[in-house]
Amino acid sequence: MKLKPHILSLLFLAITTLSLEGAGQPNFVFIQGEAVGWSALSTPLSPNHPAGKSTSYYTPNLEKLANEGMRFSNFYAPSPRCTPSRVAYFTGQSPAQLRITFISREDSGGRVLMPNSTTSLSPRESNLASILKTKNYTTAHFGKWHMGRTSPSQYEYDEHDGANGNAGPENSRNPNPKQLYATTAKGIDFMKRSATENKPFFLAISHYAGRSAMHVRPETMEFMKQRNGSQGSNSPLNRGKGSVKEGGIRVPLIWSGPGVQSGRFTTVPTTGVDLLPTVAELAGVRNLSSKIEGGSLVPALIHGKNAPVKRRFDELVFHYPHYDRDPYGPATAILHDDHKLIHYYETNRKELYDLSSDMSERTNIASQNPERVQDLSKRLTTYLKKVNAEIPTIDPSRPLNAGSAPRAGFGSKEPREGRDRKPNRSALFGELDADGNGSLSPKETSSLPALLKSMDTNKDGSINTEEFPRPQRKQR
Repeated sequence: MKLKPHILSLLFLAITTLSLEGAGQPNFVFIQGEAVGWSALSTPLSPNHPAGKSTSYYTPNLEKLANEGMRFSNFYAPSPRCTPSRVAYFTGQSPAQLRITFISREDSGGRVLMPNSTTSLSPRESNLASILKTKNYTTAHFGKWHMGRTSPSQYEYDEHDGANGNAGPENSRNPNPKQLYATTAKGIDFMKRSATENKPFFLAISHYAGRSAMHVRPETMEFMKQRNGSQGSNSPLNRGKGSVKEGGIRVPLIWSGPGVQSGRFTTVPTTGVDLLPTVAELAGVRNLSSKIEGGSLVPALIHGKNAPVKRRFDELVFHYPHYDRDPYGPATAILHDDHKLIHYYETNRKELYDLSSDMSERTNIASQNPERVQDLSKRLTTYLKKVNAEIPTIDPSRPLNAGSAPRAGFGSKEPREGRDRKPNRSALFGELDADGNGSLSPKETSSLPALLKSMDTNKDGSINTEEFPRPQRKQR
C-alpha cells in the first residue's frame, strides 16, 4: 500500500494525516509537545508580530513545517494546564463541560473552595479514536496519557504503552531523552506496520517534558500543537502556564497538507475543541455528538476563509477556578471578538483587554467600558450554565490569597504554588491596583479605608492576622 504525500501539521500538538492511494481516507498522526510557549519557536506565529519568536532556540524542523503549511496566529489551548487541555483535544468538549478543570482534587486552603471536578476522562465520552473507529480506522497512543489511570484501550486505542503520567512508563524523574526516542520509535513502527495493511490509521504521539517534537517524513499530514503555555517568559504575551492570561493559553498551531497554502497565516480565533470536528470532517465522519463544542477548521485550511469558526457558542471560554500561577487566584476568561474579560473569583476583580491593540494585556480597560464588561459577564454566566460547569464558592472566613496549588507529580520540577513561595508584592497592593498597571493612582488609593473595613470578616470592629491578606508570592 502506498501513501500519498499529505502533510498537515499543527505546532505543539501534531496530527499527521496520510492519504491511502486509491482509498480516499487520510491517516492521522497527532503529535503533542510539552509546555512550549507561543513565542518559543525560531519562526513567528503572527505576521503582525515578527519579533514574537525565540532568539535562544533554533527549531529548523518546525520552521520547515510552518513554511509548508498554515500558521494559526490566534490558537488557544483549552486550559493553562495539561490534563484539562488533553481531554478537550481528544473529545471536542471544553474542560468546563467535562468538569475536568485541574490536575488535582486537593483542597487549596484558599478562600475560593475547590469545585467538585474530576481528573479522569470517562471512557463513555466519544473521542478521536472512537469516532474514527466508525470509519474502520486502526488506532494507537504512545507517550504521556495524563487523562486518568484507565487504560487507553478503554477509549478504543488498539495499541498503546499505558496510561502514563509525567514520569513515563519507567516512573522516572527525567523520562527524556530516553522516552523521546522510544516514543518516536513506537510511533514509526506503528506507521510502518499500518502501511502494509488495507486500513486507515490514527496515531497519537504525546511527548514528555523536554520541549522536543517528533520528526516525521514528508508523506505525513501533521498537526502540531502545545497543551498549554510555557512555564517561563512568553514575551510579548503576559504570564504563562497556570494563568488564563495570553501567555498561559495562546499556543502555536501549524497545519500543512493538500490544498493548504504554504507560508500562509490565519487570524481566525481557534481552540483545542476544534481539532476533533476538523479530523472528523477530513475523515468523512458525520453526526457527531451534540455535546461537541468545537467547529471544523476545514474552511480556513482548505478554502482559505478567514470567517469565524461555526461552533455551539460564539465565545471562547477558559474556565480555570483554581489556585495556581496567577497572583490574583482562580479565574475564568471569556474571549469575544477582540475583547477578553477575566473574572477573578477571590475578590470579584474584573479585567478587560482589547487584544487587537493590546495582546500583552498591559492596560485594563474595564473601568472605561462598563457596558462591555457587563455584556461579557452576562455571556460568561450564560455559557457556564449551559455547559453545567462547576462554579466555585467563596468562604469569607478564610484569608485572602492563602490558596496554593498542589505539589507537582513525580518526575516534574514544578514548584508548589502559594504559601511555599517567596514573597512578591502584597495582596493589599494587588487589591488596590484595580487597573493592574503596577502603580496606584489617587483614585485607587482613595479606596484604602473601604478596603480595610471589608477585611473585618467577622464584623467585630477589628482586623486580626487571619483576616489580613497574606503576601502575594511568586514561583521559585
